[in-house]
Order: sequence, then C-alpha cells, then structure tokens
Amino acid sequence: MKKFLALALCALMTFSAAVAINAADEKNVYANDFEAVPAGAVGKLDGSSVNCVKKEGVIEAVKFDGDMALRVHHKDTGNSHDPYVNFVESSKGIKTAYGVADQFVIDYDVYFENSSEEMKFQVACARIASDSGNKFQHTAIISGADLAFTVTGDEAPAMNLKVKTWYTISAAFDMTKKVFSIYVDGVCLGKDVAFSADAAAATGEANLIRTAYQGFKTGDTVCYLDNVKVYNATQPRVVKQATPAAPAVPETKAPISGGSAAAPTADIAVVLAAVSAVAASGAIVFKKKR
Repeated sequence: MKKFLALALCALMTFSAAVAINAADEKNVYANDFEAVPAGAVGKLDGSSVNCVKKEGVIEAVKFDGDMALRVHHKDTGNSHDPYVNFVESSKGIKTAYGVADQFVIDYDVYFENSSEEMKFQVACARIASDSGNKFQHTAIISGADLAFTVTGDEAPAMNLKVKTWYTISAAFDMTKKVFSIYVDGVCLGKDVAFSADAAAATGEANLIRTAYQGFKTGDTVCYLDNVKVYNATQPRVVKQATPAAPAVPETKAPISGGSAAAPTADIAVVLAAVSAVAASGAIVFKKKR
C-alpha cells in the first residue's frame, strides 16, 4: 500500500509539473498581451500590424474577461480576407530582423464569441519569400457553425471547439525540414505535417506570421485574441498527452444478503486523503488562459 501511495503522489506531482506555467525563464522573440495598447481601433502594433480590407471589419483593443485583448469583428460583407493580423513581420525577413530561428513557435489564446456556417478562421500561417512571389504555409482552419478544427491537408476535423471558451493555439514551424506541428491546449493535433508544394519550394526567409479571419460570408462573427508569443523552439512550452477515455467503473452491488454496500477500505481512504492534501497545498497548478 505504501508503494502504491508513493506512486500515486509521484504521478500527481509529475502531472502538475507537465501543465504548470513556467513564466520565470520565458524568452520571447515577440510577446503581446495588449495591456499597454490603448482601448479603441487598432491599426498598427509594435512588431505587427492589422488589416481590415476596405475597413469592412473592425479590430480593436478592448477590456474583456478581466484584461485587455484584441477583438476581431468580421462583418457580413463576403470579403474573403477581412480582417487579419500579422504578428512579427519584416520585409527583411523575421530571421534577419527579429532573430527568429528556423524552428519557432507562435502561441496565442483565442475565444470565439459566436460562429456561423460560412466562417473560416485561419489558425496560423507563415509567409515565405519566393522569387515568384510570397507563398503562404497554412497550418489549420477553424470553420463552420460547429467550429471544426481541421489541420491543413486533412479531410476530417481533428476536433470541434466551443464558443465562449478560451483555447491556447500553438503552431510550431520548422523552416529547414519544411514541416509544421499544431496544438490546442498543449495537445498535438498534427505532427510534422509537410508544407504545401509552393511553400516547400520557396527558398527565402519567412517574413511574417499571420492569424486571421478569412472567408466569412454570412453573419457577424467575433473572436478575441490574447497573450501572443513567438519564441525559438521545436515545440510549445506546454505539451500534454491527449486525455485517454476514462476506464469503466464496475457497478457497486448490494450484498446478496441485503444491507448497504461496503465502505471504502482504509487503504483507499489514505490515498484519497493524500490526493486532497496535495491539491490543497497548491502543488497542482493548472495552466490558465488569461
């Protein structure tokens, strides 16, 4: 029993370490939580820009859910690229201008206020310079009323998101191997996915990283972006395994002779008490979106 208890506590501590925030040693090439951005319409940010084609969309800094965030509102216009946000951009290339390595990650939090049948949200893409013009490497699209998350090149969605829920999106690019990986809340939904032929053939530097709305045709749709980070790494700082299906719990049956079911054994009670003690101590720290 003591061995079992020790293993249980060890598993708890390991899990808490896997999902805990480690902000002390974070080194970001770019980071923006929008706290320093004045409330109101946004046209240019430090190290990034926003674009509302023909001003049909609205991008603004607002107080939302306790702190500042970027509100992206697509209006019912049918314009396929309105609006979008470029994070870390430079005509010289982001490697030359910002020190972004050939392996880098963009993280951000996203919250969908609503959805629509015709919506498409471009999760993240890198624009790569080419002799024949810039090439875009997309990673995934969130689309439709059910917010289907589809990794580029796949036919079936990897998952469906929910409205009015914060998610952390991470896209890891490898410009040397010409592959990307995509994560939601630290769970990998696509690993080392090959670039498209056009993007793979481009030999120049990546010169911007973009996340955007595109392809809305019906209805007004709003999302919020927050806590954007770009850093040199091969994978996100927080990576988790997909949650396995819960094992079946045997049905508790009353004794044949009648009476109530047996109470938990003393050993199990000890384990439950230990779990409660660890949780109460604050050792288990879950990642917060905000």
